[in-house]
Amino acid sequence: MTKTYVLTYDYQELATVEIDETPETDQLIKEMVEFWMNWERELREAHGDYTNCWLKKLALFILRYGRAPSNDEGWYPLDGSQGITVKHVFPFEFDADEIEIESV
Repeated sequence: MTKTYVLTYDYQELATVEIDETPETDQLIKEMVEFWMNWERELREAHGDYTNCWLKKLALFILRYGRAPSNDEGWYPLDGSQGITVKHVFPFEFDADEIEIESV
């Protein structure tokens, strides 16, 4: 069975992700989560849900780089070959006019 997730930030859609719900895919997600520093804290914040924790990492990656990971360290392929497919990425663009600078 495949489950679809829509990742959003500030009411803007970032990506659509399909994940095959199999033990093999669950293991890949667990390995990716445990690859990064502070994964224990982030997993606690996700209430022990590896998929939720991983999807948040993916959303942060897309926010930072404007794309899905591809040949990036710590990420398995997200092209469907490993049971995870990033279907669409809508890069979030920050508005420089929203940056405030204050002298203190």
